Amino acid sequence: MSITSLLEADRTLFFIINQFFVGPNADRLFIPIRNPWIWMPLYVLLSAWISQYLGKKGLLTLLIIALVVATADQISSQLIKPWIGRPRPCQELFGHVRLLVPCGSGFSFTSSHAANHFAFAIFVGKIIRPHGPAISRLLWFWAALICYAQVYVGVHYPLDVLCGAILGSLIARLAHSLFARHLIPHES
Repeated sequence: MSITSLLEADRTLFFIINQFFVGPNADRLFIPIRNPWIWMPLYVLLSAWISQYLGKKGLLTLLIIALVVATADQISSQLIKPWIGRPRPCQELFGHVRLLVPCGSGFSFTSSHAANHFAFAIFVGKIIRPHGPAISRLLWFWAALICYAQVYVGVHYPLDVLCGAILGSLIARLAHSLFARHLIPHES
C-alpha cells in the first residue's frame, strides 16, 4: 500500500466517523470526554490509590507516571508533529468537516491526546493489573474512547490517533520495564 492510498483510506475513515456515525447522544459523550475536567478526577483518584498502595514507593511511582506522560507528550508535540507537519482535518478539509470544538493551530500527526492517555493507561494498568485487571482494561478502553472522540469532533485523522496510541503505549511499556527491573526491586 502506498502512502497516498494509506492517506486516502485515512481520510475516508475520518469522514465515516466524523460524518456518518454521529448524533445528539454521541455528541453528548464525545465532546465532553476530551475535557480535562471530566478525566482528571479519575486520574487523580488512581494516583492517590497508587500512592497509598505502594507506600514509600508511591511518590516515586507518581513521579515516573508524570515523566512517562510528559515524555509521550513532548515526543508527539515537539518532535513528530513539526517533523511530519500534517495539517489537522479541520484545517485541511475546512468546510467539509463536522467540527464540534475549536480546531487548534498545531499539526495533527501524531495525536498528543492519544499518546498521553495511552501512556497513562498502559503504565498505570501494568502497575494495578495484579490487583485490578478489570481496571487495567477499563483504562485502555477509556484511552481508546478519547482517541475516537478526537476523530469524531473533527480535530484528528484516525491514523493520527492510532500512531499516537502506539507511541504512548511503547513509551509506557519501556518505562514500566525499566521501572519494574531497576527502580522498585521485588522483595524476597
